[in-house]
Amino acid sequence: MGKTSTSSMFNLPGKFAWFIMEIWGAIFVLYHMNTLPDRVGLTEPLPWQNKFMAGLFCLHYFYRALLFPLMQPSMADM
Repeated sequence: MGKTSTSSMFNLPGKFAWFIMEIWGAIFVLYHMNTLPDRVGLTEPLPWQNKFMAGLFCLHYFYRALLFPLMQPSMADM
């Protein structure tokens, strides 16, 4: 879609659509990092290295979802 899309009632504003598309990556990682030890039956918490890498991943996706659209002058409807 993007710049080649036609006018439709289903189009979303570009920045909002970009946010909705990108935020799920961080949400799923945070959800699974918080529920994994309980579901797998781990008695010890996850190592700090796992949490650190998940934090870097989430930081990257929060940048992609929140800051990147705000820095763009305009985005076409999607």
